[in-house]
Amino acid sequence: MPYGRQRVLVAARVGEDAFKILVTGHEAKAPIQIVLSDWNMPVMTGIDLLRKVRGDERFVKMPFILITAEGEVEQVKAAAELKVSGFIRKPFAPNTFQEKLGAVWKMLFGQARIGTRSRRIACDRVADRRRSRTDDDGAHHVDR
Repeated sequence: MPYGRQRVLVAARVGEDAFKILVTGHEAKAPIQIVLSDWNMPVMTGIDLLRKVRGDERFVKMPFILITAEGEVEQVKAAAELKVSGFIRKPFAPNTFQEKLGAVWKMLFGQARIGTRSRRIACDRVADRRRSRTDDDGAHHVDR
């Protein structure tokens, strides 16, 4: 998984696969830089993935954004206690997505703006089938 300076979007179908991708990237010295997770996923919810990520010392400071239609005070409180980096509420517009991702990017890299190429990646659809592939473990990759 050594991507070097190339920007690659990696998607997982379930939270367990997402965590495996984080570990694989870390071990390959090509760490994932940010996690965007839906709250409602099969097998392992987004909050459960966040809990697992925060429980592993390698990923304690990993930027993590939950994408959710959920808005219950207790759910937001639980995510805040686990130090979620941000929320994106569904439905959302591309500029909202870009603003939230930009805020986390600034926190991570100290830049107010995401580079043009990164912004395009953030706003493109995940499933661009012309330039995508699926690994044996079910992870979906979109190369740019």
